[in-house]
Amino acid sequence: MTENEAGTTGHMVNSARVPLTDTSAVAFRGRVLPEFFRITLNHPYTVRATLSETGSSAEFSIAIQESQIHIDCTTGGSWDLWGLHRRALDLTQTIIDLICFARGMHLAVLLDTAVQDGIEHPMMSSSPDLAEFCTSYSIDNGFDEVLSLVVKEAPFFVALNDLNAALANYHLSPTNFARVVEAIRVMIAGEDAATPEAWRRMRTALNLDMEYLKLITDTSAPKRHGNHPRIEADVGAQISERAWRVMDRFIAYRRGGNRDLPESEYPFLQG
Repeated sequence: MTENEAGTTGHMVNSARVPLTDTSAVAFRGRVLPEFFRITLNHPYTVRATLSETGSSAEFSIAIQESQIHIDCTTGGSWDLWGLHRRALDLTQTIIDLICFARGMHLAVLLDTAVQDGIEHPMMSSSPDLAEFCTSYSIDNGFDEVLSLVVKEAPFFVALNDLNAALANYHLSPTNFARVVEAIRVMIAGEDAATPEAWRRMRTALNLDMEYLKLITDTSAPKRHGNHPRIEADVGAQISERAWRVMDRFIAYRRGGNRDLPESEYPFLQG
C-alpha cells in the first residue's frame, strides 16, 4: 500500500516528532466509538505501507477486540511517531469504514496512546501554534457571548466544526478550510448575493484581499474534485493559519454587530 504524505496540520504531544530507527517497534492503543457497539475482527489484519517520497516502509498488525484497538508497528526507514500514528489511524479507520458502509452506520476510531520502548505516550491531534490567531475572545473573556451568537446560526457552528475536524483528519483539512471561507462569505453577504459581490463584501468586512483567500480555495480545488495530491508542509501551515485568521475576524465581525472591522485593530491581510 503506497500513499502520499500530506503536510497539512497536526502535532502530537510528547515525542511525536522523534525519528524512529529502522528496527523501531511501536504499538498504538485506542478504541472504536461508541464503545457500546462491540466491534471484533475475526483476525488481525497486517498491512504494509510505504512513504512515496522516501520508500520507507512500515508494517501494521491491526487487531480489534470488543471495540478495543491494538496495533503493532515495525518500521523500516524514515518515520516519526506522528507520521506512523497518522498512517495507523488511516488504516484502522478504513477497516471501520468498510464495516460502517456494509451496515449503514457511523463509527469513529480513536487512537490516543502510543507505546514505544515500554513508555506510553498520550496522542492527540492539535496545532497549538494556531491558538495565537484567536484574538476575538478567550476561554475566560467573551466565551459566553460568542457561544450565544454561534448557537443561533447553523452555518456558523458547522464552520467551527469544520475547523476542528480539519485538525483530526489531514485528508480533510484543505477542503474544510475552503468550505469555512465560503461559508463565511455567504454568512456575511447573504445566500442571494451574486458570488463576485459576495467576495467583495466579505473582503471589505474583514479587511483582506482575494489573494489571501485564494491560497485556501485553490489548494482545496483538487481534493474537492476527487484528486489528492501531496500538499507541502509550508502550504499546509499557511492555509491553516489563514483559515484561523479569517474565522477569528468573522467572530469579531459578529461580536461587533456586523460592522466592518476597523483597520486600526485589524490590519489589512494580503496574499
